[in-house]
Amino acid sequence: MNAILVIASPVGEPRKVTYKPDRRAISLFVAGSVLSATVVGFGLAVVGTALNDLNLMKPIAVVVAGAGAVYGLSGALRVKIRVPSGNWFVPKEWAIYGPTRAPLMFGLALGTGFLTQVTYAGYYVLLVGCAYGGRLITATIMMSVFGLSRGASVAVAAAISQRLKHEDPFPNQLHAADTMIAQLRRGAWWLNGMLMGVSVALLWKFLSEGNRT
Repeated sequence: MNAILVIASPVGEPRKVTYKPDRRAISLFVAGSVLSATVVGFGLAVVGTALNDLNLMKPIAVVVAGAGAVYGLSGALRVKIRVPSGNWFVPKEWAIYGPTRAPLMFGLALGTGFLTQVTYAGYYVLLVGCAYGGRLITATIMMSVFGLSRGASVAVAAAISQRLKHEDPFPNQLHAADTMIAQLRRGAWWLNGMLMGVSVALLWKFLSEGNRT
């Protein structure tokens, strides 16, 4: 949640810190997230076309969709399986680049999805869905929506942090993060069920197409 430090500036006494969202910074942050996600979508369409030509796209898609179904089921059953991912986070030191470059850089990094830690297997299912078939417009639109949702979620966290009035030494963006995490956990069954359903549907599509060819 380091991005909140960039799009929401600290105000108040040290023991009563609130974070005031900067509309311009939020706009730059979300724009950066959408831009980088759109570029990834373009790249996925190109890579998908190449993999289709090599007859590699379908096997990859089947494996990822199958894995997505397993992750969705395990999540619904509350059996924790770690999603393959790196552990890099956008460093909060990037805030030194100022009110224009810093939020844009944060957004660009987060919008890709893969540069930072991946915690939800549905991201990989999304990548395969964008690459499969190599459709440029479809892939860019899908990833643009992903970038918008990812940027907007952090912007919402910044807005929540401004309204929290905790009289303790901890920065309010931590409370905002905890609030969002708690909400996500309450809706985890729905997210995991959706992941499992989408993955099974894609798996059926990929396998049925293979049987017809």
